[in-house]
Amino acid sequence: MTGQFWCPHNRAMFFKGFILLHFNSVHNFVIACTMCSSLLPSILSACLCDLCIDLELISHSFGFSFSENIITDPGFVDIFPASQIPKHMQHLLKPIYRTMIGASKEPLGSRDTVKEKGFRVTTDPGTLSSILKWASDAEFLEYFGISLQVRKQSYISGNSVPHANLGVLDKLIAARHELAEIMGYKSYAQFAVHPNIASSRDVVMPFLLDLSKIITHKADEEFKAIRDFKRKICNEDCADLEPWDEAYFTGMMKSSTFKLDSSAS
Repeated sequence: MTGQFWCPHNRAMFFKGFILLHFNSVHNFVIACTMCSSLLPSILSACLCDLCIDLELISHSFGFSFSENIITDPGFVDIFPASQIPKHMQHLLKPIYRTMIGASKEPLGSRDTVKEKGFRVTTDPGTLSSILKWASDAEFLEYFGISLQVRKQSYISGNSVPHANLGVLDKLIAARHELAEIMGYKSYAQFAVHPNIASSRDVVMPFLLDLSKIITHKADEEFKAIRDFKRKICNEDCADLEPWDEAYFTGMMKSSTFKLDSSAS
């Protein structure tokens, strides 16, 4: 019996079961590899230990760098004129100025220049949430022939940065995939769900599809209600509900229903 347990196949299966049982974090995985490294062939053991160290470093990098990148590179949008930003938000934003040539019939070189005030909207999650909720329907306004799309510009900027996090995610995905293949799985998703009650993709997918069938009707009703409200407010029968519209018009709907100030909703 002892000989059977220590055969290469059983040693590998024991190690695999041990990891699946105790893999609550990368740190625990490193401990498990250290404890069980003597049970594996030397090449596989070395490969796993090296991969564990890489995962440990990448996971720490993912946690700290991801948050740090958001702080240092949140993205921004410069909005002119300043009146496009709700007054109760202006004190939260950085005022900026640009030089403009005054309108006049005089020759270009003799015209007066004026400084126009605007605001730089940093699209960190907190500020972006406020802009999407409170900024007016600026996309229906024109300023010097340029369509002002405050919410749209802010939404796109906030969901496009920081670019440095793409590299962090690529490294994490690659390391997780390599780990899953070493452990005998086709993907990290299969490896991650195995010790859970779901146990496999064949269990998860039917559950998600059933859940989707239950809530889709309600979600469609809510989407239609917000879209119809936008069409009514904007007096446009064919207006679509865009991703940057939802928070703004949902707040307006609640304010209208409960007679509240939309800026406080």
